Amino acid sequence: MGNASDVVAADGPPVPSATAARVLDAFRGRIGGDRFAVWFGDAICSVGAVDAEVPTVELVAGSGFTHEWLRRTFRSEFEAAARETCGRRVETLWRGRMPEATAVT
Repeated sequence: MGNASDVVAADGPPVPSATAARVLDAFRGRIGGDRFAVWFGDAICSVGAVDAEVPTVELVAGSGFTHEWLRRTFRSEFEAAARETCGRRVETLWRGRMPEATAVT
């Protein structure tokens, strides 16, 4: 797979990625399909440098307060899913979505 980053959205991949999709599937299995759909249905997962000694797995979900709550509530399950998928130690990063700009009229 090289050092290329893999990116996949939970509701459909903007860029195909087998590794990121497997991380999201493992995460879904750990927290349950209904909870995953409610809180992470629009999440984006990326896996960078999968052949590195410590690959980076990033999850973009929520914004503002919900992002922090999601990270505190589901971090251990996400980290376990990332380790399970990548087969070793990984660095996990959480980012919140930027709010969409609205036009002022």
